[in-house]
Amino acid sequence: MNFIEKPNFPLGNATVAAVSSEAEDVISALQSAKIAVVPVEPNENLPTGIASHADLQILHLGGNSVLTSGCSQKSTDMLNMLGFNIQNTENEIDFSYPEDCLINAEIIGKNIIKPRYNRPKTYGIC
Repeated sequence: MNFIEKPNFPLGNATVAAVSSEAEDVISALQSAKIAVVPVEPNENLPTGIASHADLQILHLGGNSVLTSGCSQKSTDMLNMLGFNIQNTENEIDFSYPEDCLINAEIIGKNIIKPRYNRPKTYGIC
């Protein structure tokens, strides 16, 4: 598999997508398009409406590296099977804002754009 070197800027067609496990129609559509799906299970530490949002649990750092926070074993197993190098946050995601969005960030080149309120330890690997 070819990994996307620069997050959010793929050079070709998508081959893997992290998607809420509750979005069954989306998962079916992606799989029928031959796109591997990493199912993101609801995290009990997050509010119901956002408990399985992929961008709150998985952040692509570029290449085969991802940062995770609160991912289920199913998600982690699938990421491993696809060849991703998984690093976990030191802090746990939590129900209250801003701890519910610890890894919700944008990576452009060698820069990470994230809200100031996120604790530095969360991004210690970037």
